Amino acid sequence: MKNTKGFTLIEVIVVVALIGIMTTIAIPTISHWLPNYRLKGAARNLYSNMQKARTIAAKTNSTATMDFTAGVGTPCEGGSYVFTDESGNSIAAVTVDKGVCISSTAFPAGFASDATASGTVGTVVLTHIKISKTYSLTQTIAGGVSLR
Repeated sequence: MKNTKGFTLIEVIVVVALIGIMTTIAIPTISHWLPNYRLKGAARNLYSNMQKARTIAAKTNSTATMDFTAGVGTPCEGGSYVFTDESGNSIAAVTVDKGVCISSTAFPAGFASDATASGTVGTVVLTHIKISKTYSLTQTIAGGVSLR
């Protein structure tokens, strides 16, 4: 009686070769997808933190300030932002992901107690060193924030 449990050496080699081929095909796709994912994630994170600052300003009947630090170098990389309430308590303090850059920080001081802009309107631009796509976050005079 022959024992038929398990795999033959040929079957294992074929499966390992197929996995290798599929990995070779997938790596370039993932390496292109990852920078876009990081940039989009950083933009959404900034957007949600801006909404949080606006909400806290209205909820506590105080102002919320935003302080942006632009990235450095050529190509631009890095940057951070800090949002604080009127008492100096941190609402959000974030350093952007690797490869992402806060490249433009023409932005007002923050949100007033009625959730409107506490200064002039402005825009923050996020870029990535490996792709040409950018995301812009713009605050309106009414305090709204748009992500484009």
